[in-house]
Amino acid sequence: MKHVLSIFSIIVLFCGCVSTSDNQHENSASYNLNLDSAILEGSKYLGTRIPVKSKIAVLSIQSPKANLGNYVTDCLSMHLVNQEQFVVIERSELENIQKEQKYQLSGEV
Repeated sequence: MKHVLSIFSIIVLFCGCVSTSDNQHENSASYNLNLDSAILEGSKYLGTRIPVKSKIAVLSIQSPKANLGNYVTDCLSMHLVNQEQFVVIERSELENIQKEQKYQLSGEV
């Protein structure tokens, strides 16, 4: 779990550094390439650290711009699904699991 948090921190840090560029419009093509490369490398790293057949979920990634966080989350999920090593839990299913956990902890069971 420690490694998973580390890679997410690296991706978020990278996103923050790139988004503060002065020449944002001029560098948008290289920005997308660098971000996509970082996401792909992050997914490969996770693939080597997480046991095969593990159930995983990609949670929301916060960024200064909501679209950027959604983009990173969606791309990372796509790369992990394409590796076909894990069972990637969809966000809607994750919400159901969280509701069930809250119900279990409520003491009404």
